[in-house]
Formats: sequence, structure tokens, C-alpha cells
Amino acid sequence: MREKGMMKKTRLFWILFISLLAVWSISAFGDEIDDSVVGLYKEHGYVNEYFGYQLDLPDEFTPESRGLMTFVNESVVDSANKESNIDHLKTLLKLSAAKVFGAESDRDFITITVESPGILKDYWEEEDVVAENSVQTIVTSLQEKADEAGAFLTNVDTHVDTLDDFAGGKHSVILYKYTWDEIPVYGLFVLIRSADRQYLSEIMMESSDAASIEKICGYFSAL
Repeated sequence: MREKGMMKKTRLFWILFISLLAVWSISAFGDEIDDSVVGLYKEHGYVNEYFGYQLDLPDEFTPESRGLMTFVNESVVDSANKESNIDHLKTLLKLSAAKVFGAESDRDFITITVESPGILKDYWEEEDVVAENSVQTIVTSLQEKADEAGAFLTNVDTHVDTLDDFAGGKHSVILYKYTWDEIPVYGLFVLIRSADRQYLSEIMMESSDAASIEKICGYFSAL
């Protein structure tokens, strides 16, 4: 499907986006990271007690594997929650950031990343400050990815806003939309800072259907 292939390409842009953010926030090698920071897969979803939220997805979504490998006859959930894979994610998080969850449907994508604050400081700024500093990075990264793919990127629009009730709390977000080879794409980037200000959970949702973004937000809830 053309839409799905296009959106898979755009997801690669988020790898670059997180890498660029890491210039702004490269983790210090400090205390041992608790397992709860990266969270756990569950049947049809994800739960993160450290940040205090969970995600429950309908059957149309397929979760992605995470960590180093999944063995034959091993479920995605069992593999994701293995000690070796959790340790691998914590190692990545010490370096900068780790993708801790991913899932997709025919036209929707969800990615959750946890990021450390930076080698020069031991805490994250307010969510709105991080959001404002990330907007231009999104625009630049989208254009670079389009150039690399030979795609035609138009109608890019991003702005910072606030969701008053996302997973039980008020959080800063970046809403964005763009057209990729004449296909409209809608996205939402939610920033959730941990209570101790040590880590940032970055939730990315993308869809070719604007109505899907609001629906996906409803899949998240507070613990």
C-alpha cells in the first residue's frame, strides 16, 4: 500500500529527530536506571509505571519487537520484557535515548521513546521549553528525509500546544502536518516529563487520517 510505504519512510525521520535532540540532551553515565523507566509490553499495549501511564490498543494494531532479538515461537510481549532486552534499552538510554515501544495499523503508527536530560545537566527543562526547542528540528528533519527519499514535501505546519487531559495529566505537545508526495500526514508529538525530572517520555503518533490522532490519544490512560 502506497500510504503505508510512505509512512514507514517518514518514521525513519524520527530516528534522525531523536538523534538531533540527543545533541541537546546526551545522557550522563550516572546511577543505574530502574527497569520501570523503559516500561513493559503487555497484551495489546504498553505500561510504564515510572511515568504513570498505560496504552491499550485495539486488535487492528500490531506491536513491534524491541531489544536485540526475538526467538522462534517467542511472543513479542515475552521477548520485549526479557531481562536482556530491558538491559539493552537501559544501555541505550544511558547514551541518549531508547525506543521502548512501537505499534502500527494499516495507516496509523505509534512510537514511544524515553530520553535522558543531557551530559551538562541532570534534569529536564519544562515540557513547553523542550517543545519550543524541538519544532524547528522537526521541520528540518522532515525536509532532509524527503530529500534523501526523493519525495516531494509540501504544506509543512508545526506548532506547540497543550493537551489538558492526556493519560490523566496536562502535557505539552507538538502538532504537525505535511504532505508527502500528495499524501497528507497528520502527527502529534507528546512530551511527558517524569516527576523527578530525570527522563522524558516522547510519544509520537502519525496517521494519514486526521481523526485517528484523537482516537489514538484515547487509548492512553493514567495508572
